[in-house]
Amino acid sequence: MVQNPTPDNAPEADEARGSASDPQNSGENTAVSENSDEGASTDAPSSDTGKTAPKLPWMDWKVGERVVVRYRKPDGFYDALGHLTEVAPDHVTVNTRKGPVTVPANVMVTGKRVPESPFGY
Repeated sequence: MVQNPTPDNAPEADEARGSASDPQNSGENTAVSENSDEGASTDAPSSDTGKTAPKLPWMDWKVGERVVVRYRKPDGFYDALGHLTEVAPDHVTVNTRKGPVTVPANVMVTGKRVPESPFGY
């Protein structure tokens, strides 16, 4: 008789990876959903499905942190690199070298925290 190497109550492979695949800790990009609802909360149950709304990754960012946010415009993709000046469920504002850039949630593609610039900006 062949025994199953994994007990029935063992976590699934994806769950077992947990913190190892956490983009915040690994430095990988954090995917941002294109279908973000404006004004969506980070933990509120969705009224139509009974499931929890997806977590908004940028809500973990703090004002003053240096980040890069990739966003989509009709003519292509753009990056906003700089320090956060505002974080909200429906947008973030990044103070770039060219000035403040407000990126609405519905055009965000990805983003992550980045180290401080060695040049001071």
